[in-house]
Amino acid sequence: MRGKQLTSSAIIVTGALLLGGCAGSSPAPSEPSQMEEKTIESSSETKATMEQKDTDMQKTIKKKKNIVVIFDASGSMNAMLGSEKKIDIAKKALNAYIDSLSPDVNVSLLTYGEIGSSSQADKASSCAAIDEKYYLGPMNVPVLKGKVNAILAKGWTPITNALTKANTILAAHPDEENRIVLVSDGEETCGGDPIGIAQKIKTGNAKVDVVGFDVKGAVAEALKNISVQGGGGYISIKNADDFSVVIKNGTIDTLTPDSLVSVGADGNVSVQTDAANIKIDSAMTEVNTGDVKVNVQPGEMPDIKIPTGM
Repeated sequence: MRGKQLTSSAIIVTGALLLGGCAGSSPAPSEPSQMEEKTIESSSETKATMEQKDTDMQKTIKKKKNIVVIFDASGSMNAMLGSEKKIDIAKKALNAYIDSLSPDVNVSLLTYGEIGSSSQADKASSCAAIDEKYYLGPMNVPVLKGKVNAILAKGWTPITNALTKANTILAAHPDEENRIVLVSDGEETCGGDPIGIAQKIKTGNAKVDVVGFDVKGAVAEALKNISVQGGGGYISIKNADDFSVVIKNGTIDTLTPDSLVSVGADGNVSVQTDAANIKIDSAMTEVNTGDVKVNVQPGEMPDIKIPTGM
């Protein structure tokens, strides 16, 4: 009898220990297998590769280029410059510029001055009228040139209102490469503040290039200051031979029959002729005639290289 009781007690204690072990302890975590480790490493490498490819792709994707051209159609553009009207020279310049642009550039064409006349009675209506002839988008060259050639010069010069309109158009494209090209023969005549809006445009990650026609003195300085405050370049066309204007990469290049003059927004100048190339910046002056090369740096003797036998 006593033996049976001991046996029963042993069975109860053993069962309790087994049950206690199941309820009170958890199995030790197992180490990941070699296959699992390889899978984790492979997954990490794949993720890193994909992230790198995404970064490389973002670097290679070019920003869209958007250009808003503002064309001065004020009454003064009917004046003669040499044997042609200034407006006709400006149209040739703009059409040459259109031909120079890459097909993937988006363009918009704005005009001012086509409404009313230059009389005081028409000032309010003329100053308020900014016409978007061609909406920002891919170039249809024949259509765009047709719009340019149909422009008529009549009224006042609301440069500020035109720049404001251009800025509004480009504000919808904040992460793209944006430029405004102002083509004008005079300063603001509608009481606006073109310098203020040019500064605002520059702050908004766009640039303002200015092409002046037959301007000098205070008018030339006023137009140049718009380009300076707008972070762009400036060039003044003084005769009918300088009709082909190309604006690119932060500079304005004036193409004449005999030379190419580039004036950057930073003041650097490059002159190229059939006989010589001349570069001038804050660090040096460099002259290259093909045979003779001259390099002049501040505070140093000129470095002149002349081929043997000359």
